[in-house]
Amino acid sequence: MGLLVGSLVQVLIPRKWVTRFMGANDFASSLRSGAAALPGMMCTCCAAPVTEGLRARSASVRSAVTFFLANPVLNPATIVFMGFVLSWEYAAFRIVAGIITVFCVSWLAGKAAGEEAVVSEKDLALKDKEDAMESFMLRWMKSLWKLILHTIPAYLIVVLALGFARAWLFPAVGSEWGNDIFVIAGTLFVIPTAAEIPVVQTLLAAGLSTGPAVTLMMTLPAVSLPSLLIVKKAFPTKALFTIFFGVVIIGIICGLIAPYILG
Repeated sequence: MGLLVGSLVQVLIPRKWVTRFMGANDFASSLRSGAAALPGMMCTCCAAPVTEGLRARSASVRSAVTFFLANPVLNPATIVFMGFVLSWEYAAFRIVAGIITVFCVSWLAGKAAGEEAVVSEKDLALKDKEDAMESFMLRWMKSLWKLILHTIPAYLIVVLALGFARAWLFPAVGSEWGNDIFVIAGTLFVIPTAAEIPVVQTLLAAGLSTGPAVTLMMTLPAVSLPSLLIVKKAFPTKALFTIFFGVVIIGIICGLIAPYILG
């Protein structure tokens, strides 16, 4: 789905529309991107190709990162599901911490990327006109094939490697486990939408303490190594490292304060 939507974004939406609503490195543009992400309710690896498509249509780094993170972290269906399965306290914590994560990390990523060249309305219209010279189907097939080529092979290789590493990294669950191991797990491994909820529920039932469980709840859906590889061409290297370490740091902080709030 992410590949299909991401490729369609690159051929269906005029650049001037994306630039108007998501082209600025300011809070208003970031807020619009976050609002646009809520109905998507995609996991991080599905949101990644769409994010790349938005960047190709001149969305700013800050706005694109907001869209990338808001899809999995502020997914309304996931938060409602979390309220019923874990507790509404966990759901409320996820909302507040999720908003902080999305907008703080996107702001930092925008700062790390630096100033971007401003494209004039005339240049955008000219590029859209050049695109229109080819048929829609041909442009879509080119866009989709390009995404497939640099997404699927890396995705399969990394997911396979992480699968082999999982048993070595996480041999057994114990109540003595700390935040560090779950930061590693949360920022590397890929999961489908809302899968963090049964994972956290199972680990809590196995004796895991609240802090590490919340760390995993925040970091697991936000990013993964495969999703970061998918968007590596869309963002400067500094912005990618900022996204990764921003999620890590906020995840650790959430794990440290969660026992005092959630008990």
